Parts: sequence; structure tokens; C-alpha cells
Amino acid sequence: MENIANNPPIWEAPNKPVNTGDYHCMCVQCDSAAGAYELVCEGTLRRSEHARNTGTIILKSAEMTTLCVGPSKTKYICHKALLAFNSEYFHGAFFSGFRGSKNPEHVLPDDDPAELEVFITWMYTGHIANSTVMCAKLWVLGNRLISPLFCNEVMHTLFTKHYQIRLTAEEVDYVVENTAEESKLRKYVKTLILTDGPLRGCKEENPRTAEFRDWLRLIEAGGPFIANIAAFHSFSKEGDFPDRPYFNGEHEHYLEPATARPMNDILAGRRRNTSLR
Repeated sequence: MENIANNPPIWEAPNKPVNTGDYHCMCVQCDSAAGAYELVCEGTLRRSEHARNTGTIILKSAEMTTLCVGPSKTKYICHKALLAFNSEYFHGAFFSGFRGSKNPEHVLPDDDPAELEVFITWMYTGHIANSTVMCAKLWVLGNRLISPLFCNEVMHTLFTKHYQIRLTAEEVDYVVENTAEESKLRKYVKTLILTDGPLRGCKEENPRTAEFRDWLRLIEAGGPFIANIAAFHSFSKEGDFPDRPYFNGEHEHYLEPATARPMNDILAGRRRNTSLR
């Protein structure tokens, strides 16, 4: 792997479309392959398993449902069993046995259609599609839908992105406002700041870029998250290089347990009587 210790990740506009193909894969196989093509990328293996599960569900369960998303009620027609397999939220909505679980439409009035489109595309393909939606928002969506597999795929996207691209103040602000203190995403963001400070390499005499000003505003606003980092660490500190969270040896600390209900239960339409959480 190219050593980037003296080459800090560049700043990049947070609304640039996410395209994992633009970034170096951070799985242990790609990181150590060095031209050894017999090694199979872990991301490829994840997507292959996802494709097998998706194909089985689509072939064996043709029942569809319509998601009506956001104030505009943007409609998406999806396989009901596929939604239930990938999301505990949808499993509860469709198989709880409560009145309304058999409705042909399911309304999500407070969700963003652009975010749901990324989830639905991942559900059918296993890929996080090109999108201007901030990855942190996608993780929060996955957490709300109780979809650990989607959260983990978003996290893998963050690993590949932040290996090359600096964390932005906008991302941190969103994470602090929308995640619990113990969440894996918040832990990831904090560790990234501590080991790969977004302001490292910046000098007092450097030109004040828009990104730099954003960080200053965030730091000035304070709050418990920022105060903890400021009191015990530093935004400009360069921590131990191997401990940066995007390196494959650290990934397990930021991934959710990959739980899912038995596929046969979902295909049989068995009523939900327990929670996986």
C-alpha cells in the first residue's frame, strides 16, 4: 500500500457523488494483494452472497408492495419479502400481524426519496449507488430501518472514501446531531479525527479555505463531542498510523453484527413474534 503518512487526504466537497470505484478498496485481500490476482476482494464476496440471497427471494416470492416516500409520496414498487429480509423495520411492518400490515402501500412520510433510492438500489444489487447523499445520512437511514447489512456496506464505503478524502465538518456535525453516543458511526468519526486529524498539516499562515472555516465554526460551536476531543486530543494531531479506522485491521470495531431472519421464515410469510434487537 502507498504510505500516505506524509500525504494527508485531500479535502473534497461533501456532496460529490459517492462512487466506490474512485477509491482504493480497503479490504484485507485488496490491501495485501500487490498483484496477486488469485485473492478475491471481500467486497466482491459480500456482493456475491447478497446477489444469491436476492435472486432466491425474487424467484420464490413475487408479492410486491409500494413504498410512498416523503411529503411528495414518491412511489417505489419493491418485493415485500426482499424488504423484510434486509430490514427489521419492514419485517415488523409486513409480518407483525397488526392491522395495516397487509396494506398494498406502506407510507414513509418523513423519509427522503433520494436516500431510500440508495437503499433500494443496494437491496437489489448489493452496491451503494452513485449519489449526492452524504454517506453518514445513509448509515443513519440503515440504522433507522434496522438494516445492519446496509449500515455495514455504507461503512465500507466510508473506509474506502476516507483513505483518500478528508473527513468534513459537515459530516461530523450531522453525525453528532443524528446518532447516539454509543453508535458505531460516531465511534468511527471520533477515531478518525483522533488518528487522522482533518486539520493536520494546516499552518496558521495557510489560506483560509471554505473547508477550514467550516471546521472553525464547528469547533467554536462546541458541545460534548467537540469538548472531549479538544480537552484530551487535537484536531491537528496525527495519531498512530496503523490505528486509523479505514485500515482493514480496524474495520471490525465499526461494523454491526450481521443478523438476518431465516430466509425460509420470510418466504413462508411467518408472523413476526420476536425482535432481533
